[in-house]
Amino acid sequence: MLALGHAIHDPDGVAIASLGIAMPASRFEPPMVRPMVATLRKAAREIEGRLAEEA
Repeated sequence: MLALGHAIHDPDGVAIASLGIAMPASRFEPPMVRPMVATLRKAAREIEGRLAEEA
């Protein structure tokens, strides 16, 4: 098993949750890391933006 994760921060910058991607190690290839991290980062920013709107 292999996993990547990214924190979700509240408007004060405190990590309050996380997003993750997990997969069997046999399906992992190193070139997959950058696009996966970019996807996690984008999703985290969208969630953080929504949290900021609600604050």
